[in-house]
Amino acid sequence: MNLIVDYIARELEAGAAGVSAGAIQTHVNRPRPTVNRALARLVATGVLERNGAGRAVTYRISPLPSATPTIAQDQQEARDSPAWCYQSTELVAALSAPLGTRKPVSYQRVFVDGYQPNVSSLLPASLAAQLQEKGKSKDQQPAGTYARKVLEQLLIDLSWSSSRLEGNRKSRLDTRELFERGPLRER
Repeated sequence: MNLIVDYIARELEAGAAGVSAGAIQTHVNRPRPTVNRALARLVATGVLERNGAGRAVTYRISPLPSATPTIAQDQQEARDSPAWCYQSTELVAALSAPLGTRKPVSYQRVFVDGYQPNVSSLLPASLAAQLQEKGKSKDQQPAGTYARKVLEQLLIDLSWSSSRLEGNRKSRLDTRELFERGPLRER
């Protein structure tokens, strides 16, 4: 959005009375709906003024920017983000800080050397079990089950097409039954 405001400021300094949404779209090289949403948000927060109607709408920077844009932006971000617990918000804030402002942490060689693959765990057993339970889907099937079903259907289609090329008149249903039950044995 700063790109839009900067562009409008430059155009107004050059003597333009206002800037159209089409000119802004061309400058920022974004889809029109994206530009329109950004402009609407800037107008709603008081950063820009909208003048005119229909195709003649132009945008100008508000003469007195208020303190409400930051409040409105914070409220918008709060609505857009999921609800986090206090510890999570602290971690997000720490990870969002610039690298130069973060507290340096030394490398713990003992921590890495103490880990033995398939023997020890970096997580407590209760937390690992809880995460595994949350990660399961309701109707989880063993690995490869879905792929096997897809491959079986492809094999049936391939076999049916091959038989048809050879002149065999069996239907796909007959071919499927042949794969499921095996060949009929003569008595």
